[in-house]
Amino acid sequence: MRTLLFLRFALSMAVMIAISGVALAQAVVVRRNVNLRSDPSTSIKPIMLLTPSALLMLLTPDKQDGFYRVRTSDGLEGWVWAKNVTLNNAPPPSTRLGPPEIYPNSTRTPGFVNPDITQDNIADNLCNPTWSTKTIRPPLPTQIRSS
Repeated sequence: MRTLLFLRFALSMAVMIAISGVALAQAVVVRRNVNLRSDPSTSIKPIMLLTPSALLMLLTPDKQDGFYRVRTSDGLEGWVWAKNVTLNNAPPPSTRLGPPEIYPNSTRTPGFVNPDITQDNIADNLCNPTWSTKTIRPPLPTQIRSS
């Protein structure tokens, strides 16, 4: 019984620590071209060049030799020169896993959320093989024929 209580407590503490770590994460915005480096020095060839407005996640709050340790949105970790970036209080960018094709692309599929489609009625519309978007979308101007 004590072992079970201890395991529950340990698991709860691990979850709280993980959540607090995410909550404390800080974003970094690239302000000037800056090299992502494998260590906090200029003696080794850079991993890649980061350009202005790129968002990074700060991994350690303290500078080391003038560099911040960061993670890119692609998941690469390294060091950037602190004078070329700005710390931002906004939430850090999320890391996407897998190819970009699996994520929504608003330029290819523009639109808005239809409030008429809910979890309660989704089987009657989107999941129904006879349902069509023609029932809710007006025709494009090129499809309207004048009489």
